[in-house]
Amino acid sequence: MSSIISGIVKIRYLWYQYSGNFWTRNGIADEMLFRYYDNDNDNKEIIIIFHGFSSKKEACLPLASGLSNQYRIIIPDLMGHGNTINLKKNHKECNYDIKTQLKYLQKFIINILGTGKKIHIIGYSMGALLAGCFAAEYPNMIKSVNLLCPAGISMPSYSPVYQHYIKTGDNLLSTRTIEEAKELLYLLQCKYKFFPDCAFEYYSNEYNKKGDIYDKIFNEIIISNYPILEKKLKHIQSDVLVIHGNDDKIIDKSCITNIIENLNVKYNTYIIENAGHVIHNTHFQECAELIDIHIQNNS
Repeated sequence: MSSIISGIVKIRYLWYQYSGNFWTRNGIADEMLFRYYDNDNDNKEIIIIFHGFSSKKEACLPLASGLSNQYRIIIPDLMGHGNTINLKKNHKECNYDIKTQLKYLQKFIINILGTGKKIHIIGYSMGALLAGCFAAEYPNMIKSVNLLCPAGISMPSYSPVYQHYIKTGDNLLSTRTIEEAKELLYLLQCKYKFFPDCAFEYYSNEYNKKGDIYDKIFNEIIISNYPILEKKLKHIQSDVLVIHGNDDKIIDKSCITNIIENLNVKYNTYIIENAGHVIHNTHFQECAELIDIHIQNNS
């Protein structure tokens, strides 16, 4: 039955891919081969979108579909995710710390766009951590910063997932078993929705394909220098948009307080009602509209 869920997920993403006119491309950054989507809208404002932890570029297609007619949009598989690979090392031998990730991403973007091009950067969850840190590290490349439920920020009020991690050291984002997938999918929701067991089987199977790598990435990016994005916010030089779900059980919305306190630029924050963590999928149109306004104000 999990193969049926897999087929449904693929069909959904294919619909967004082709309706948004996204093409699959390869990009090189030294020995790193990035697999990415590009809608090839030349001479338009440029957007780069970073997906979340244990995800891949396809998950950003619904959000991108709300923007694709107006911008050139590039969505890479991040290191250790999807079909992005190191040509000289296997995934387990790679470093996934923030400095290494940013170095490869910067070279990847320059190799695609050339020098002198400025981008609007969007990130979701772990991808928002990377997007914010990228903007801080390479401010001359950035026109605007858009952070959706960003990781790497401390929370005055702990989310259920973080509270569980502090008490037990157990990462609920690691879904190696059906029961773990079931617990996480319920936490990702704003309101309870029924899923058949085959859906949980599908998600646990997907995680297990790269489980050891995902766990390594989680420790090296999110845990080892927590809260890394919060430490970098003061170096961002472009206007920032923050969008968060009102009932996010993964990263509590109270983190916005710490974002505001550390920014030295103009910012806008929005809380989406009746929304959990995965707002880039459940509320992608609303997010796209807010991002569109922000980008137009910073073009």
